[in-house]
This record gives sequence, structure tokens and C-alpha cells, in this order.
Amino acid sequence: MLIPWVYFLKEEEQLLLEGFTKKWVINGPGHFFVKPLIKARVRSGVSLSPTEFVKIRDLLTGEIRVEKGPCFFFLQAYEELLKKYDVIVLQQNEYVRLIDKSSGVIRVITGPNNVVLSANEEPLEKPGKGINIDEHTAVLVRNNTDGSLRLVTKNQVFFPSAHEEIEDVRRKILLENHQSVIIKNKEGRFRIVSGNHEENAFFLQPYENLVAMNWSSGIHKEKRDLKITHIDSRPKFMWYEFGVRTKDNVELILGVTFFWQIVDIETMIKTTDDAPGDICSHARSMIIQSVSKASLESFLDRFNDIVKESINDSADSFYMQRGVKIHSVEVRSVSCKE
Repeated sequence: MLIPWVYFLKEEEQLLLEGFTKKWVINGPGHFFVKPLIKARVRSGVSLSPTEFVKIRDLLTGEIRVEKGPCFFFLQAYEELLKKYDVIVLQQNEYVRLIDKSSGVIRVITGPNNVVLSANEEPLEKPGKGINIDEHTAVLVRNNTDGSLRLVTKNQVFFPSAHEEIEDVRRKILLENHQSVIIKNKEGRFRIVSGNHEENAFFLQPYENLVAMNWSSGIHKEKRDLKITHIDSRPKFMWYEFGVRTKDNVELILGVTFFWQIVDIETMIKTTDDAPGDICSHARSMIIQSVSKASLESFLDRFNDIVKESINDSADSFYMQRGVKIHSVEVRSVSCKE
């Protein structure tokens, strides 16, 4: 004799029964007898808060449905719970992009909003913030359907459409009277914009880039780690230190100060992207040659004159070819290496 099983169900429980040819459920509360040879499993109902929803799949048809809280319910015999989600809460300046997995269609929802996914939807990315466009901020946007770029400058809170990507957030370039920048367009051509003209406040257009130069830095000019985008046309100074050797084979460490200026940006960009490094390297070579012709005693008597004469050689066109000018050079220090 086969004895039936007895199940006691609470109010939030149900009994999933499986026979040879079908499944069915019994919802609590109560006690129930289950015949032998019938598989039985107790499972809890689904409770959802106001900010939760779930996706449920029908195992017979494959269809997916969405159930949103607040509620409490039991699954049917041929249903399974796929996943529980939190409602996507969007604030005033936020947005989210959703993609329908069955069709590939993308839609954008902006806040304020509480977003519940449809049956086949999933978030394409995490919720993002809109871009506040004002007088000094613009957005470079790429269209994913044709790959084109456009610059949005109209004052607004900008949200990309379903087929757009935010490529870059651009700040307006503001130039002072002594500043200039070099801009490269999509054909690779350069144009120079100076602050002493009317175009002293502007956005880079699509396909335009600001040219950055890597200048040598430090007292020995060993590393090119100074990134320059805004070129200052005012006179400036820089320190440089290097070794020289006199005619009588005395090795010295010479520290000099160059007072120099960029006078022709177009010439400079055509010939070098490291103006300070070029100046120091060439000046070092010329000074070493001049010092090597003088004895230690003679050099110490007139070291400033020797250095200035080697730099201010009128026949030397090196600096002019690079668009720079050396106004003066002064010896800052002289010391023996040993």
C-alpha cells in the first residue's frame, strides 16, 4: 500500500506538482495530500516592491512577460522567473538607452522618469547625464548610421538620440593677445589662430584637432615631457646647464640663461616641434667650440663675452630658420666638474 505525502503550505507558498504528462500548481495556505509517483516541490510566491519588476518566461510558448510591483503573485505551472530588476529611476538631467534584443531597435528615455523594461529590452549602458551646453561648452556627436560628426553649440541639456554617440565635450578656446594655437584640419593642413585677431574665442570644429608639441624641460633638457598647445609669443627665459672643456683640458660645468622669443610660428611648426630643445642643443655646440679655443684663465676673465659671441654670430641662421630669436644669453654659473 502506497501512502500519500502531506504538505502544509503557508500563505506565500505554492506546491508545484509534476505527473507523467503534465504539471500543475496548488497555492497556499492549507494542507494537501499528494499521491505517490507525483513529484512535488514547494516554492515561494513572488513579492515585488513599488521599485521592482520581474521578467517571466512561459516554458511552452517561450514568450516573456513583465510583472511590475507593488504586488504579490504565484507563478503558473509552466512559468519560470528569469530575473528581478530594479526600476531605473532617472533624474531631470539623466537618460538611458535601451535595446530590444528581438529587433535591435534602440530607444532613449530621458528623465525625470521611472523606466520599466519591456519583455525583450535590456539597458544598452548605464544611465548617463545629459551635457549642459552653454557659451563655453559644446558637444561633438557622431552619427552611428553614417559615421558623420556634428558640433552642437545651442544652449540646452543635450541628450544623444538612439543612433548617436557623444564623441567629445569641447570647451571654447579662449586666447589672450599674446597667445596662438595651431589647428590641424581633416586634410592634415595647419592653420594658426592668434589672440590678437577677432577669432580669439572659438570651438574646434568637427575633424579639427589642436596640435600639441612636446618640448624639452628641466635644466639639462633631457626629457621632452612639457606638452604645449598654447604658444606664448612674449619674450621668455630658460636655464640650461652642460659641460664644456677649455683649451688646457679643464672640464667645467656651465650654467647659462637664454632670453628668447618665438617670432614666426609658421616657420617654427614647419621645422621643429621642440624649439627649446633645438635652441639648447645648437647653442651648446657653438659654446663648446668657443670655450675649447680659450685657456681656463682666459675663459674666466671674459666668459660672458665668449658665450655671447658664440651665440650672437650674425652668420648663424639656425635660429631664424626655426622661427625663434635669441635676445641675449648670460652665464649664470661656472664650476669645475672634478
